[in-house]
Amino acid sequence: MLSRTGVCLSVLCLTSTGCATIVGGGSSQAVAIRSNPASATFVVTSSSGIQMAQGQTPQTIRLPRKNEYQIEFTAEGYQPQKIALTRGTNGWIWGNL
Repeated sequence: MLSRTGVCLSVLCLTSTGCATIVGGGSSQAVAIRSNPASATFVVTSSSGIQMAQGQTPQTIRLPRKNEYQIEFTAEGYQPQKIALTRGTNGWIWGNL
């Protein structure tokens, strides 16, 4: 009887534990904006065309997680460059389930 109770208690403890990462993170995320060469000018635009941030690299900005963004870099003597900042699901979420 004692061993059954111990096994049931162990199974209960193992199945009731979990990680907080599935609910963590919040609605925005810090994004580090860097360039080579440093001190390039950048503009961050949302997928709906709204300018979300601008400045000079390096800089860290906070962006809402719900959108996708385009970042345009300009620096004297260089051609302007655009990159897409897309959303995705962190693979660790499957480990939480």
